[in-house]
Amino acid sequence: MIRPACHARGLISFCKSNPALRIEHNIGLLRNLLPRAADWGIDDHSILGSNCLEAMVPWIEGTSSLAASGMPLNAYRLIIDGSTTEAAQAFRIMKYAAAMQEAMLTQAERNSMQPTSWVRLPYGESISLPWHLPTGFPNAIRGIMNGTSNIRFTGPVGDPWDTDHMFLERKDWTEEEWHNEWEEKIGFSAVDSTFYKDVKAWYEL
Repeated sequence: MIRPACHARGLISFCKSNPALRIEHNIGLLRNLLPRAADWGIDDHSILGSNCLEAMVPWIEGTSSLAASGMPLNAYRLIIDGSTTEAAQAFRIMKYAAAMQEAMLTQAERNSMQPTSWVRLPYGESISLPWHLPTGFPNAIRGIMNGTSNIRFTGPVGDPWDTDHMFLERKDWTEEEWHNEWEEKIGFSAVDSTFYKDVKAWYEL
């Protein structure tokens, strides 16, 4: 689904005019979020962490912003299926991404740096960094974990990350060092799955 936040915002007027209305939206990484495009990954046996983020982050961002757009409290809830191994691994990747974003933004604030929309390395490549995630993403993930959010993940959420530890280990990093960890731990982190192989089989003649 393209721009999921727009679809949820379209329900605000109905919820306002019907105070008793409760909407529960159920989604699943394998059930209806993937595949995102025809390019289905490096191989048939894994899902890239970058694909997990691209599929799930817009839903989290959009749902988290509904209250500011006028959605009545408790009127809308997003349920993310966490019953599969792939979904559980994807949530761990999102947690790590949120922890990285928070640490990098703390570094930027202490060094009076301004986050940019993109970064160009000396050899010309444009790259993404943890601080490019949506504003408030770490708090959104925390809300899911502690049950204070209008988003529920049905699988294991684990323990919260150690904010001070994440920052202190990376406080002197360069942008390239941030990018390298982002690529290793997030972008190219592989979630083991036969999902893409199974999807391709559906369309084989």
